[in-house]
Amino acid sequence: MRNNIVIYELTEILKGNCTQLVLNLFSEELDIDTSDMHIERAHRMGRFDRKCRDAKRHMVVRFRDNVDTETIMENAYKLKRSPFGLDRQYPKEISKARSSLFKSQEARNAAMKRHKVQIKYPARLCINGRTMIDMFPEWFQVLGHDRLVA
Repeated sequence: MRNNIVIYELTEILKGNCTQLVLNLFSEELDIDTSDMHIERAHRMGRFDRKCRDAKRHMVVRFRDNVDTETIMENAYKLKRSPFGLDRQYPKEISKARSSLFKSQEARNAAMKRHKVQIKYPARLCINGRTMIDMFPEWFQVLGHDRLVA
């Protein structure tokens, strides 16, 4: 999952080759040169619903190189005011925990007050740099060390 990115809020109106759709999205919305990017696989998640007129499904994109993934994540802030969203693909347990933090009352209240709200790995709600809720407090103790800090 290291090289996977999930794109949120892609409407079904945007049809066609998923790989080309993703490359166009990155070049237009993120202003990234996609000529050297190699996508191994791009596909939509979930089942297509013909009854829904404005159906939106997530898309999973797997890149050959981690460098491409990092380049995209470094430029993800450019999507802040757009209908699209980007995130890394995490295991189900972490994704559910991060989703519940994002939807929590603390996160909503802080966002309404224009505070800086972040969801840090694996699932920590940080408001203005302070950890407010940690869904996996023993995470780094179980691993034995913090891999993110050298």
